[in-house]
Amino acid sequence: MTKHLVSSFLTSSLLLGVAHGAIVFDSLGNTGGTTSVVSGGGGNSGKAISFVMPGGSDYNLTSVVLNLDGIADAGVETPLITIWSNDTITPATPIGSLLQTLTLSGTLVDGQNTFASSGLTLNAGATYWLVVRNSSPNTTGHEFGWISGTNAPATGTNTGRIFSDTGTEIDPSTWDGVSGLLNAARINADVIPEPSVAMLGGMLGLLALRRRR
Repeated sequence: MTKHLVSSFLTSSLLLGVAHGAIVFDSLGNTGGTTSVVSGGGGNSGKAISFVMPGGSDYNLTSVVLNLDGIADAGVETPLITIWSNDTITPATPIGSLLQTLTLSGTLVDGQNTFASSGLTLNAGATYWLVVRNSSPNTTGHEFGWISGTNAPATGTNTGRIFSDTGTEIDPSTWDGVSGLLNAARINADVIPEPSVAMLGGMLGLLALRRRR
């Protein structure tokens, strides 16, 4: 019986401490929208949209889903995706990078593409920028396009959208082109359990053991 209680105690503690997933921002909305300024032909090298994290708990970023087009064009390059901290109305500094999830034989497709995070922590209530760039300055006109979504996101808050106004402007903190289009993106993250939650599980388990004795 004691062995069973110990097992139950450990299981309860682990379950209480497990992170659970959430969508913290979602503007995928209108998948048939306009191709935005990241696309080839316009000479732009990137665009950034801001998003505000929910309050209460920190999160671990798990993935970002982008709606892209123009992938069939010759010479298309995989987009470079980073998360930046906020400097009022522009990105400030990069805080992490994303690795592409190899879906559909590891190739980009017209439509939704998922990029997986390496475990980046996003703080409760903080504003961040999702920065999407060409892998190199746009000189060929064959880079990807990023489709716009609904301007009223289904989930989360957006406070700004900016883009590079020259084909060689690599640093997002210097971008000053203001966009009226909210591009289609979904940001998924896991809630980081509070230490007190795991402690509560432990206390309940110990209490159960004590009562059995």
